[in-house]
Amino acid sequence: MARRMNGRASYTSIPTLTSKGSIADNNIDKSNMLAEIFAKTSSNTNYSEKFVEYLSVTENEHAPKPSGNLPAIEDIEAMNQNFSLKELNDAICNSKCSKSPGDDKIPYEFLKHLHKDALNVLLAFYNKIWAESKLPDDWHHAIILPLLKPNKNAANPDSYRPISLTSTMCKVMEKLVTNSLQWFVEKNNLLSNSQSGFRKNRSTIDQILKLHDNIFKRLKNKENVLAVFIDFERAYDMLHVPTLLKKLLNMGIMGKTYHWIEKFLIDRTFQVKVGALLSETHSLENGTPQGSIISPILFLIMINDIPHGLDGV
Repeated sequence: MARRMNGRASYTSIPTLTSKGSIADNNIDKSNMLAEIFAKTSSNTNYSEKFVEYLSVTENEHAPKPSGNLPAIEDIEAMNQNFSLKELNDAICNSKCSKSPGDDKIPYEFLKHLHKDALNVLLAFYNKIWAESKLPDDWHHAIILPLLKPNKNAANPDSYRPISLTSTMCKVMEKLVTNSLQWFVEKNNLLSNSQSGFRKNRSTIDQILKLHDNIFKRLKNKENVLAVFIDFERAYDMLHVPTLLKKLLNMGIMGKTYHWIEKFLIDRTFQVKVGALLSETHSLENGTPQGSIISPILFLIMINDIPHGLDGV
């Protein structure tokens, strides 16, 4: 089987798949088998009984309201103002031309060569969507490429992780919204100081250094150190969107930004591509798209309150 340089199987060279007695030996059957697996990955059936019980209680509560300690109204207004031509240019210029387009087949390279007049038309289009909080239907659809996880059995459909290819036009607006959202949460110190991943001027190395320093100090003082490492399984796939939306409001993330994120995350569909063939269309019940530009910051917001529940840790 052909492999990429990074050791992961190409989505065009997937071998015969087997799952619960079923065999998929052609691309259309492979794509449909993988699509069913990915759909189940984000299914509500994955939630524990305790969590379902919690949801049944909280869903009857009144609509969430922003907490009392909100960021300055000026910052909220700035986050929700219309996008500028400079912001659009920066979003397009910072895009990687190597990224594959989604269902719209529009490459970044095309947008990078638009005439200024065309850019102004595109900007007006984005600001109209921003004002009306209504996204085009195809922005909710993703083409998923299955990539083999390292050191996994290529014949097992559970060994593949989904990478979503979404509309290039949507990804540019995702970049605009993400830049504004990141500015807002960083300026108002809304993210826990314990968060290092996916943040500007920070990295996971910071956490390693903190851990090293903590261990060194405790051992020097002849104290005990216990470290617990948690691996979030299906972290993006099982993110509970209604809970995320509540947390956005509690942070003061409201107005156009809130409504755009809400519309972006609901009613999402996907098809899996193997070779040149696409699976049947499936719906995503939970989660944010893997490989989406805005997904990392949304995940940080989702888990941001974890450190506050660990007294003395």
